[in-house]
Amino acid sequence: MQALFCGIDIGTTNIKAVLVDADGRTHATKTRPTPRTRDETGPVTNASALVAAVEALIFATWRASGAIRPIVAISSAGVGEDGLTVAPGTLAPTSVSIPWFDRRAAAEAEDLQQRLPSSTLTGIVFEPTRTAAKWLWLARHSENDAGLWLALTDYPLAVWSGRPFMSETLAARTACYDVTARAWIPELLAAARAPDLPPVLAAGAVIGAMQAGPLTQSGACSTETMLVAGGHDHPVAASFIRRLDRDAIVDSLGTAELIYAEASHYAPRPGTSLVHSVPITAAAGQSISYVFEFGEAMRVLGPAPDWQAALGRISTADFASDPPWLPSRSALAALAHTDGGAGNGAMLSHLPALLEGCAFVTRSVIDEMLHAGVKESPVYSSGGWSRSDPLMRWRATLLGRPLFRIDESEQAGVGAALLARDSVGSGGDKAMPHARVDRFDPDPSAAAFHTERFSFVQADLTSLRALRH
Repeated sequence: MQALFCGIDIGTTNIKAVLVDADGRTHATKTRPTPRTRDETGPVTNASALVAAVEALIFATWRASGAIRPIVAISSAGVGEDGLTVAPGTLAPTSVSIPWFDRRAAAEAEDLQQRLPSSTLTGIVFEPTRTAAKWLWLARHSENDAGLWLALTDYPLAVWSGRPFMSETLAARTACYDVTARAWIPELLAAARAPDLPPVLAAGAVIGAMQAGPLTQSGACSTETMLVAGGHDHPVAASFIRRLDRDAIVDSLGTAELIYAEASHYAPRPGTSLVHSVPITAAAGQSISYVFEFGEAMRVLGPAPDWQAALGRISTADFASDPPWLPSRSALAALAHTDGGAGNGAMLSHLPALLEGCAFVTRSVIDEMLHAGVKESPVYSSGGWSRSDPLMRWRATLLGRPLFRIDESEQAGVGAALLARDSVGSGGDKAMPHARVDRFDPDPSAAAFHTERFSFVQADLTSLRALRH
C-alpha cells in the first residue's frame, strides 16, 4: 500500500480531510461541519471539540482510503484570524475561539487603526476581523486574558505534537507582524495587549511527531507520523496551483473572490488596496492578494442556476448601449431594489452589466499587481464558480486573456497534504500530471471591444475596489 499524506482544511463552514499519495493523487476526502457554539456575544468555537471532530474525520478518511499503513505526515490549512488562549504546558484551552467574521471587536479595530496605522509594515489594516482587534477585545472584556495564544488552524497539530507554534501566514493575519522583516512588531503587540505568543514557523517546517492518543490508537497514525506547519487556507490553496506553474496568478472564485500572486520584489502604488504578506513557501519576496465579494455581487440577480443558464443567451450587443457599470456597494444596493429585487426574472436583464463590472474589478487588480512587481503570467481560476464553463468563457473575454482551470475541488486540503509530503522528503516538487487543466480563450473581437470599455473606467480604482474585504 502506498504511503499517504493528510491535509486538513479548517474552514469557516466545514472541516475537511484529504489523503494523497507521493504522486499527489487523492485517495479519499471527507467533510463535516465546523463545530460551533455560542457565548453571550455571538458564535464561538470550542477548540477541544474541534480537535475531536478533526480526529474523527481523519480516521474516517483513512478508513475510506482502504489504507493499512498509518499516515506518514499531516499538515493543516484554514481560517486566518481565529485563535484562543491555552495553558502553557498542557495546551488546554483557557478561552473559546472567536471566529473571524464576528464583529464584536469593531470598536477595538477602529481604536487601533486610528492610533497605529501600520499597513506598510503588516500589509493589512486593522479591521474587526483581525486577530489584533480580538486580542484587545478579550483584554478589555475577559477577567482571564493570561495564557499562550495559538491559532485555531494550528491547534490540532500543536496538541498532537505537544509543541506550541504559529504558522507564519497566520502570524501575518494578526496585523502585528512585519511581513518584510518577518518578525513581530512590539509596538503593535503592546497596543493590542497581545497574550504570550509561541514561536513562528514557516510553512513546511516539521513541528514534531504525533504523540500517543486517539489517532495512534485508531491505527490511522503512529508515533512516527510527522506533523508539519501549514498556514492560511488562501495561500496554501494557491500553492497547489503554483506547483503546476510557479508564476501563476490565481483567481479563486468562491463566495468571495481571491486574486493571489507572488513577487520577488513588491513596489505598490501609493494608497494601494492590495494586501501584501509572506509567501507560503518562498524564502524571500512577498505574496500579493485582493479579496472581492463576487458572490455577494452576483446574488443580486437571484439563484445562481438562473443567471448561469442565462449566460449562454447574452452577446456583445447587450453591452453596447451603456457605459461600464461598476459594482460599488451603493450601486449594488440600488440594483437590489430594482425590478422587484433578487429572484425576479427581470433582474436577469442586469446580468451583462454585473458580469462585466465584476470582471473589470479583477482586471484592474491584475493590472495593479503587474505594476507592483508580479510577473506577467497565466491566470488560473479555481473555486465553485469556476466550474461553470459559460462563466469561464465570458470572463476570459472580459479579462482579455486566456484562463486556465484545474480540476481539483479541495485545493487547500491537497495543498496542505503536499506540504506534509514534501517536508518528509517523499516527493519534492513533483508536478502532478494527473491534474486536468482546461483552457478558455477570449473571443478576439469581443475582447477588443471590452478592452476599450475597460479603458473608460481603469483609473477609477476607488469605485472598482468598493467591495474590498
